[in-house]
Amino acid sequence: MKYIVTAEEMKRADAYTMNTIGIPSLVLMERAALKTVEALHTEQFCLDKVLVVCGVGNNGGDGMAVARLLFLEGVDVTACVVGNREKASDQAAQQLHILEFYGVPMTEDLTDRGYTTLVDALFGVGLSRDVGGVYADAVAAINAMQARVLAVDIASGVHSDTGRIMGCAVQADASVAFAFAKAGQLLYPGTQNTGKLLVADIGITEASFAGELPEMRLTENEDIWKYLKRRTRSNKGTYGKVLVIAGRKGVSGAAYFSASAAYHTGCGLVKIYTEESNRQILQTLVPEAMVEERELLSSGYPRLLESLSWADAVVLGPGIGTDLSSRQLLETVLAHYQGPLVLDADALTLLAGFPENVLGNRAASCVLTPHPGEMARLLHTTVGEITADIPGAARKAARKFQAVCVMKDARTVTAVPDGQTWINNAGSSALATGGSGDVLTGIIAALLAKGAPAFDGAAAAVRLHALTGEASAAENGVRGTLAGDLLGYIGREEAFYEKMKEQNK
Repeated sequence: MKYIVTAEEMKRADAYTMNTIGIPSLVLMERAALKTVEALHTEQFCLDKVLVVCGVGNNGGDGMAVARLLFLEGVDVTACVVGNREKASDQAAQQLHILEFYGVPMTEDLTDRGYTTLVDALFGVGLSRDVGGVYADAVAAINAMQARVLAVDIASGVHSDTGRIMGCAVQADASVAFAFAKAGQLLYPGTQNTGKLLVADIGITEASFAGELPEMRLTENEDIWKYLKRRTRSNKGTYGKVLVIAGRKGVSGAAYFSASAAYHTGCGLVKIYTEESNRQILQTLVPEAMVEERELLSSGYPRLLESLSWADAVVLGPGIGTDLSSRQLLETVLAHYQGPLVLDADALTLLAGFPENVLGNRAASCVLTPHPGEMARLLHTTVGEITADIPGAARKAARKFQAVCVMKDARTVTAVPDGQTWINNAGSSALATGGSGDVLTGIIAALLAKGAPAFDGAAAAVRLHALTGEASAAENGVRGTLAGDLLGYIGREEAFYEKMKEQNK
């Protein structure tokens, strides 16, 4: 687990480190510059001819210190300061004075002079408005050059909290994030401008948060293995029972993917509650699962109630439809089942029409798994508003419904009502295929049935699902991967991960 910070959290940690711990700002700046120079060497940037483009804030001061260190190494380096020098921060002004003292070459010309490497130090994490004027011109000039680009702390123009492009942004080949990764470096579209993300220790640690820790964390592979281990002495009852309520007449695929994924994740028993017309195909595709006929609205749902009392976790929603009978089905489950519940697909569309507090009094957590369209319906807004701030949308939905929210996107985010948020940066576009979300739903339910806490279990399931996508894409190709292919890689994800680690050494 690694912390991910917002601009405000980073500002607060900076201030505490300087004012309470007592590390001077110029010491932190020097360490940041040293780490940047170190990255230039370790990442094998060509230093034959280097241009460092600096703003007039503290990020620019970092860049000026980088230029000075490179100059003292004997590198052919030139510094370019963009902006009004009279408005420079105290630290930037001091670094500029040092540059001039050492005679580091300076220019105001951003024409490509055959530079082999460019260091971007225009803006740091505090950028809050769109880039314009001379700064937009500088970004355009940087992106037009042939040189490889290393960004200081964050690629200029990327919003540090959301990953939004603030009008325009530098396209970096690598970024050196100081102390902690910034959320915008992991979220789209900002991650595309970040390049290879390097996190450098400059002396700001967890202690600098003074007990008020960041809300966001990065899910790592090591966070999921504990939920997947099996004991030598165990039986099918040891690993939980999942009830999958899915599939309307003639729609069996969603039920199959969720049920099969639950089994592949290690669930002991699975029962599918679905339309009778789906029985034959599901018993053929998933012979391990029990199949129960979906009852009529007027029946009182005796078989459903019995199945709910049997289950350790319940999936509701994939392919059930959104008509009156499906709404009644959701109402019945909410009224009679107090265990871990995963609401997906059609159940989310139905939930959008329920009172906000409908899930608030449940004894166990509920997990919502919306994609941007479903989230827009849940929050009564637009898809554009959702995608502009994925973590914010996840937290808002979690608070609104008092549930764990898995906000599915290219970077899936898991949030709880108190604001804690996990970002998953694994996965592949191979997962962008019909049925992939149903597989994720089954994985989540299996982990919950095995006793994983809802928040940890949901975040771990997202990571596991991402690894299966990577594993399938490696063998079947990104375009060639189908949802059904994912099932064969659940359970083999740890071996795949270890193989990738070995290859990347």
